[in-house]
Amino acid sequence: MNHVIKMTCLTENYPDGQKIYGVCLSYDKPIAPDLSLADAYQVENRTVCGVSVQGCDVMLSLDLKDVASAVILQPDSMPEGKKHLKKDGEEQPEEEKKPRKPHDTIPASKVVRVLQTADITAADGTVIAPDGQWGASTEVDEPLICRFQQKQYQGVNYNLYLPEGYDPARRYPLVVFIHDAGVRGQDPRITLMQGNGALTWAKPEWQAKHPCIVVAPQVSQNSDKEIDTVKGLIDSVRATYSVDEKRIYATGQSMGCMTFCEMNIQYPDYFTASLLVAGQWDADRMAAACTGCKFWILVSNHDERAFPGMNAVVDALEQKGVTFGRYYWDAKLPPQTLNRLAEQATHDAVDMRYTVFDGSSVVPTGKNDNPVTNHVCTWPVVYEIDGVKEWLFSCVKD
Repeated sequence: MNHVIKMTCLTENYPDGQKIYGVCLSYDKPIAPDLSLADAYQVENRTVCGVSVQGCDVMLSLDLKDVASAVILQPDSMPEGKKHLKKDGEEQPEEEKKPRKPHDTIPASKVVRVLQTADITAADGTVIAPDGQWGASTEVDEPLICRFQQKQYQGVNYNLYLPEGYDPARRYPLVVFIHDAGVRGQDPRITLMQGNGALTWAKPEWQAKHPCIVVAPQVSQNSDKEIDTVKGLIDSVRATYSVDEKRIYATGQSMGCMTFCEMNIQYPDYFTASLLVAGQWDADRMAAACTGCKFWILVSNHDERAFPGMNAVVDALEQKGVTFGRYYWDAKLPPQTLNRLAEQATHDAVDMRYTVFDGSSVVPTGKNDNPVTNHVCTWPVVYEIDGVKEWLFSCVKD
């Protein structure tokens, strides 16, 4: 494209994943502001909904409703090759399909292609005519993801976030997040693009209240088979950085939730508290080992695996004398209302907490309502509820 020296893909992280909200064209000279500029560009597979000019930069705003806005698409049907449970716990027949393939590389959708379709005018009066050539972005702006370092421990790749102004003389809480099976692979940054389970703890507003270290591994298989390596990774972080040993928190979604269920069975005194989202595990083994743990479990009522699975876990723990607060929330309530409900729940004199989101309320309007969407749409809701996160950070070992 004539006179364009750089093109940058602009991204933002939302509860349901990273999205491309715009593209910045950097010219070799200042551009004259013009309300008709939006009509001078075409963006491949995207809708241009606004334009702004600042000096040499022209920023095109893109419609987030476009399918191509999502860097990683969430599944909207049953993960293939899996069995699932009815609400009474009975297993249904296995589907005759191949398993859903995990992501292995950064999706090509990170590249935005732009075509200039009409003349534009520089601030000095120069007319810049279209050359008929599509230009492609070569840089990506990721203001939060770029704060994470990518590291490796014994073959497991992981993301590490250190608080701004990290001081080795200060002790920091440690949050460990493990993803679901959909983003297994060899590129740990995918786990940061998919949703907010790791990023929510690194947001400036959270760090301003609770400076903490965040670790987000990316496992390549089923993470319950890599328990020892994951624990070794966490131990390595504890030994390398200034971690508050009284405040080590676990949280995971789906496969990650199940990983921490098993870790709590094997090492019941390891974590200070666990936020367990949309998963299930062996109820009898958890009841035998985890009565002294601190859990907040959250599932969707129409998640056909996690809901009956965690019902069994809660029932088994209650039979061992653990007291639970049981909460039924509409996930479509305003954020401030959900936050207030969570804050109220933290004051209950109980050992553990169990939240079920009513009906299919976790599923956004317009999205297919089925067992999978009730599953994968649970964690974008959970990790935006400050009251739940505040509960986690309020837990401190004696």
